[in-house]
Formats: sequence, structure tokens, C-alpha cells
Amino acid sequence: MTAIHLTDISVSYDNPRVLGPLSLKLTSGDFAVVFDKSNCGKSTLLKRVGLRD
Repeated sequence: MTAIHLTDISVSYDNPRVLGPLSLKLTSGDFAVVFDKSNCGKSTLLKRVGLRD
């Protein structure tokens, strides 16, 4: 069963793109880690997926 399925999402604030385009598919039972350098869009991704306020 697919738990999360994102297709070509991107996020922009005014002109600068802060995330994407990104596609992701996680099924039930999958384990994922989101990591990268500071200010690269990790929190923005989690907010869009609904996993973070």
C-alpha cells in the first residue's frame, strides 16, 4: 500500500525556488531519512507532506 506519493512537486516563495521538482513514493513500512545541508528545503518538504507543523 502506498503511504506517500509525490509527483513533481516544487515550492517557490516569490521568485526563488526552495524545493523541487521532486518525486517520492513511500509504501507502508518504508523507512526514510531526510538530510542535507542547512537551508536546502528539508523542513519545507516535511511541511508539504504534512509531517511537520
